[in-house]
Amino acid sequence: MQMNKDRYTIVQGIVISRKSLIELVTVAILLALGVNLIASYIITLPIFSHLVILLMGAILCFISMLYLLVSHLLGRRIENRGYKAFLIYNKKKNEIIPVPRYAFSEGIYRYMQSAFVENTALKTLWEKEPLRGLSVGDQHKRNKSAQLLLEAVEYFVLSRLSTHLTDYFADESFKKENLKVYLREDVPEVLLRNRFLEMFSRPMENRPAFIEKTFGEDRHGEIVGAYGSNGVIYERFDLVLPKESIVRRPKDYRIEIETKKLKMSVTVRFEGFNTVLPEGFEQYYLGIDDWQDITEYEVDIDIEVLMKLWAFFSGIGWEYHHWVDSFLNAIENDVSKDAFFDRLGWEAVYTLLQCFNRKQANGKE
Repeated sequence: MQMNKDRYTIVQGIVISRKSLIELVTVAILLALGVNLIASYIITLPIFSHLVILLMGAILCFISMLYLLVSHLLGRRIENRGYKAFLIYNKKKNEIIPVPRYAFSEGIYRYMQSAFVENTALKTLWEKEPLRGLSVGDQHKRNKSAQLLLEAVEYFVLSRLSTHLTDYFADESFKKENLKVYLREDVPEVLLRNRFLEMFSRPMENRPAFIEKTFGEDRHGEIVGAYGSNGVIYERFDLVLPKESIVRRPKDYRIEIETKKLKMSVTVRFEGFNTVLPEGFEQYYLGIDDWQDITEYEVDIDIEVLMKLWAFFSGIGWEYHHWVDSFLNAIENDVSKDAFFDRLGWEAVYTLLQCFNRKQANGKE
């Protein structure tokens, strides 16, 4: 997966472009000095007035600088990354089928099962209106199970982001006064619209499923995560971000994180579109023989990174934003269908299975 390590370097690319621009400007200045020496001779000739020459020079300088700025920096201002994930849905059992070693599928399955145990109302909702895609247009007619699934997908991304930021900023090189920890109570708008985030991050002492585990305990330190015997989940939610960052929800299934230098938007989409998985995967990897019982759905996760204009002229503080690059690499590994099958090497595996089956069939003849 070396390709993935080099692919998503949005912030690093901006830093490199800034350095390249500085080098180009330096060369341009030296070149301009040389041209100026030649021009000083031309000026002495009675062809153009001094004012005309001054205006021509100013216009040429402006055009040159504008070209350098646009081509080396502003062209990288907006980066869009789209990840296509997949979920396998058992229509007969009305449940998500977990795919081993595929973090996205396993996570969504675990979240659903935990939510249904702790909140029977969600399970009833899921059972009364089985999963299908969201309708285009009137949001009030959207499938309730599809909405629940979208919230689970959004929570998956936010949970991964929370863990990633905590690990990234744990390095002692980062000054604590330049960071702010956004806790559950700091992002109520995000919490209130995501039932998984609100439920799983709720303090353990306020949840009946954990009451026996917390009653009378004298704990030392804060619990990051806990799992009950019945499958319920507790996960501490926090976002460690550069100071003065803002977390908001501009619309359903879209989260924005804005810092001094950039704005990152995460949007999740489930529209009921089917996806095609490699041949033989369901049968040999999952042990599913009756394909009529399952539907393979596509789930889209779109991440947009917008660099602020003035950030291009700032040379400090970029180390507090490189988490964007590493997070994009991490989330791709967790959710991308292509990345998953690349890791499995499924084409090679399926070829070996076919050869093995053919050999067995020939041996029985």
